[in-house]
Amino acid sequence: GINAEYGWHHAVSLDCLPCARGYDTAYGYTQGGIDYYDHSLMNYQDFYSCSAGNDTHNVSISTLPGTNGIYSMKLYQERINHILKDHDPEKPLFLFYAMQTIHSPFQITEYDLSPWCTDDTEPLCVMQGLLNSADDSLNRTIAQLKEKGMWENTIMVYMSDNGSPQNKYGSNRPLRGYKATLFEGAVRTPAFLYSENKTLLVPRGRTSCKVHVTDWYRTLIQTTGGWDAYLEEHPNATIPKELDSIDQSKLLLTGETEECLRDELLVHLDPVGQRAAYIKGDLK
Repeated sequence: GINAEYGWHHAVSLDCLPCARGYDTAYGYTQGGIDYYDHSLMNYQDFYSCSAGNDTHNVSISTLPGTNGIYSMKLYQERINHILKDHDPEKPLFLFYAMQTIHSPFQITEYDLSPWCTDDTEPLCVMQGLLNSADDSLNRTIAQLKEKGMWENTIMVYMSDNGSPQNKYGSNRPLRGYKATLFEGAVRTPAFLYSENKTLLVPRGRTSCKVHVTDWYRTLIQTTGGWDAYLEEHPNATIPKELDSIDQSKLLLTGETEECLRDELLVHLDPVGQRAAYIKGDLK
């Protein structure tokens, strides 16, 4: 099963929804951020679920009007619980969970407020509350994977999508810049991998090698048996050609190499705004 619970932020076109891009199901919103309670953006409801049919051209989509007033992180967790409860642990599962926290509009519940906080509008308390919500959701997901007997055969990839925005809620020090800029504080983010199964993930400490977000595509495919294993079950499938993605499994998962596999990456290319950034070796 391939499932997404997330903020998609790619487009509202049906062809661009996750259920038309290889996912079996999806649950979330299409833009960059919505209200945590009424799930709206600029006065319109942006909250939906979708499922794929026999092919990517047979997608069903439905809005979620009965969710108004319910904190969105609770709804995502309920959806994940449903997926894991119904999933056969003997079959593989890819779960993409792009948490709404800690994204604006910076809304928290009283349950997520830390004991040392007395003001739920104070920026540090708000950010800690959002982190508490994310921690709680992750802990609940791991607990259910353990209950299903799946945690021991799971690789977890935990990563950020960008640095903090330029406001009172965060900082990217010692890196320069903020979200929506081309500086390192915007685009260089931390990530870690974890697995209880040492045959799936060999502990190797940390690396400062360049890894682009596109690299997860080939890396995770290789981890699950590669294209050969996929083609055995889907003989009519077409293998994508000329991908920007680099298989980083030997660096990140198996520990077969400590040499960096990527020497260059395109950070951004905006012909409309006439902004671009490119990294080659130590130069940017």
